[in-house]
Amino acid sequence: MVFSDGKVFKEVELDFEGIDEIGQGFAHEIFVVFQNQHPEVSLLPLNMSPDVEKMIQHVKKTSL
Repeated sequence: MVFSDGKVFKEVELDFEGIDEIGQGFAHEIFVVFQNQHPEVSLLPLNMSPDVEKMIQHVKKTSL
């Protein structure tokens, strides 16, 4: 679970509006490392550019 100000979150929205691209290391840390450490938390990426979506899919595939 993710905590903030005493609140527990089971769902986290990640808004990529205005972000054209992200690095492989950032994507891996969030969508592989964090997700593996916190499987009870749903990550919901929003407003992804095609390049952001491609990088997220890439790190998810290579982590299997």
